[in-house]
Amino acid sequence: MLARTGNRKYRPSDRQKPDPTVAKASRRLASRFYQMKTGHCLTGQYLAWTTRRLDASCWWCQYKIQTREHLFKNCPQWKSQQMTLWATVLEVTRKLPGPTRGRDRTSIAELLADERAARRCSSFS
Repeated sequence: MLARTGNRKYRPSDRQKPDPTVAKASRRLASRFYQMKTGHCLTGQYLAWTTRRLDASCWWCQYKIQTREHLFKNCPQWKSQQMTLWATVLEVTRKLPGPTRGRDRTSIAELLADERAARRCSSFS
């Protein structure tokens, strides 16, 4: 038996609503941002988990496991992009209130959960 909700519409809480900055970005960019944020992006780890790849190794550098952390911090193929990203993160976090932490101590999940990251990522559209 299905539960009745009456005439009330479901309204998500503020925590469940999409970030307005990302919502204003192009659909493609917003989609990629949310895939990265939730961990459902096309990485070796995710594709191996979904059984679309046999192993989770990085296809750029053959590191044993390709994760968000690896791509954003360690993969030699993306060094110049990593330097730009982390310089921007350092610049933005210095100017705004909140914790300022370095590249090695900040997880990618924390980075993508920060509203400042959403604002910065949307400017690349």
